[in-house]
Amino acid sequence: MKVCMVSSYPPNKANLAEYGHYISRELAKNPVISELTILANAHESAPRETKNGRLRIIRCWKTNDPLTPFNILNQIMKFGPDIVYFNIGLLSWGDGRIVNFISGLTPILTKITTKAKVVITLHNVGDITNIDRVGFIKPNFVNKAGCRAITSLLLRAGVTVVTLKSYAKFLRQKYGEPDVRCIPHGTLRTSVKKPRTGGNRILAFGHWSKSKNLPLLLETFLDLSKKYNDAELTVAGESHPKFRNYLENLREKYRHNRIKFLGYVPESGLKRLFLGSTVIVLPYLTSTGSSGVLNLAMAYGRPVVAPDIDIFHESIREQKTHIELFKNGSKNSLAGAIEKILDDKVLQMKMAKGNLKASKNYTFDKIADRYVEIFKRLVKHDVYERKQG
Repeated sequence: MKVCMVSSYPPNKANLAEYGHYISRELAKNPVISELTILANAHESAPRETKNGRLRIIRCWKTNDPLTPFNILNQIMKFGPDIVYFNIGLLSWGDGRIVNFISGLTPILTKITTKAKVVITLHNVGDITNIDRVGFIKPNFVNKAGCRAITSLLLRAGVTVVTLKSYAKFLRQKYGEPDVRCIPHGTLRTSVKKPRTGGNRILAFGHWSKSKNLPLLLETFLDLSKKYNDAELTVAGESHPKFRNYLENLREKYRHNRIKFLGYVPESGLKRLFLGSTVIVLPYLTSTGSSGVLNLAMAYGRPVVAPDIDIFHESIREQKTHIELFKNGSKNSLAGAIEKILDDKVLQMKMAKGNLKASKNYTFDKIADRYVEIFKRLVKHDVYERKQG
């Protein structure tokens, strides 16, 4: 089976590049897939084409380029895959609404102009995202109408996969599309056997933007540092591409000898970073989809503090994750949740073991296998239809 995967890809950051790397790495190992070609976005430090075994990467499109659909379709027609798999969000293609709408037509155009079957992982659903809190989208009529239109077209392009059951239920009810599946986000397969406890080290990690509400944690830590003389806060990651200099401005504002801004951390440094932390804090105002940081915390067996918003309630319910919830936007509630974990090593171990155990059910190799099952059914059905014809 030949598969083309359309995704942002490292060394690009954010816009699902990391997810694209993790899932493609496992897909390429599956013997059912004879050839996996990633149609990725260009990067100044990466060659246009690379090949490693069955995995080929072709950087054929650019962020903010309205010609993206044509460049991608040209490659799809060239390779003639059985499956075209899109790893996207509604805003994966650029900064403006027009380029995102135009490029968002690529899956439906693939269905219309090629013989390939289309599978889409749609990481966010605009209708149920708190647009007011995202920070770079105005919640006006034009944006909402465009969001609904492109979502409808994506659903008609092929099999749509979302990472939350609530998203799947909403799309089925709102758009009347029955062929929406739920496959969880996925976690790294790590060598962690027994979680560690102790210390007062707090970690905040991610691609930082306004909706991640980092100032809330920074302000909370300033208070906590008066109680815990050895408390440390590490902020790892970079500003989200749509919020350039966001983190740099916060670094200037919050100068403190126990607040460390670490910057970008490569995959090779994740184990040391997470295992060296007592608790992982997600101070988000809202979320546009499943939290990759939560899944990393699970994989490394760390306690998590997060706001009481729907996706974390669902994660506790569906994935059996161990999360200490706080009242969204409340500094006092956040401080209380962090203190509860720092002051109780028994609770730390319980949460750490629970998250590590839960992560084993959702490792990327298992998630990739579920996608391959969808691919196989689509190709088998296509062959049957041709024989009947």
